[in-house]
Amino acid sequence: MVILEAPSALMPANDNLLLSGAQERLSRALDGLVAALDRQAEALRGFRDNCQKLERSVTTCGDGLRRYQAALETIDTEGLRRSGDSLLALTESWPEMAESDSR
Repeated sequence: MVILEAPSALMPANDNLLLSGAQERLSRALDGLVAALDRQAEALRGFRDNCQKLERSVTTCGDGLRRYQAALETIDTEGLRRSGDSLLALTESWPEMAESDSR
């Protein structure tokens, strides 16, 4: 911090007191500003860390979704449809099977 000093011969005693008081107020104001900037810098570092965590989470989710999509593409939908049709036919024949078993 730069402290201004004036030759005492050029300034009356009251002016020295005024300058000293102004310097003290300026020094406190600058200290407060530096402290506020430090808090802002710490908050920005925390925000950056949270953004990096979010980016990793989004990347992980994207990777998972791509694997899920790839797995879905490997499913034999035609085979599933045929299996479903076979199961449906089987369940529709149950009443007939129950009648023949009871005889």
